[in-house]
Amino acid sequence: MRRLFRPALVFALGSAAMLALEVGARRRGSSAGRAVRALLERIRPAPVADDTLEGRVRKKLARAVRDPSAITVSIEHGCVDLRGPVETRDRARIVRAVATVPGVDSVLDLMTEPARPRAAATALAIAPSHRVPWRPVARVLAAGTGIGVTIAAIGSGGVFAIPAAALGLLLVTGAATRISSPLRA
Repeated sequence: MRRLFRPALVFALGSAAMLALEVGARRRGSSAGRAVRALLERIRPAPVADDTLEGRVRKKLARAVRDPSAITVSIEHGCVDLRGPVETRDRARIVRAVATVPGVDSVLDLMTEPARPRAAATALAIAPSHRVPWRPVARVLAAGTGIGVTIAAIGSGGVFAIPAAALGLLLVTGAATRISSPLRA
């Protein structure tokens, strides 16, 4: 409990101080208001123009990516949109790098996977999708397990009795319907 109390207290005191500073900054005539405004200007970063921010983001991308020209960058009010083909393992690193650029408020990751060679895609499409029959030993084991699970579930009664019995009946049904003939290969 003590581990959470101190950070919560520090957060609450910081929030109260910022609220007091905001109220003080709104007073126009007082010298304290001017001092508070000057302090807040130092604390809060000034907004950065989108053109300047784009140059900073491009420099950061040049250091973080092998081919920075493959990534399209668009910026609007501090929100950076990243588009282009990028490997999945590199995306998080790129987003983290761009997020550290001063002036960036948020990063929108719209990057996609690069296109794969056509031969690999057609090889996957040609692969057979027929159902492989069970061997007799597997059928006997599945049927025996299904009957055992069903009997145990019915006998136990409890919360999981109905789902366990249904699972057992599915095993028995699967073992009975996957018939393979030794004459068919």
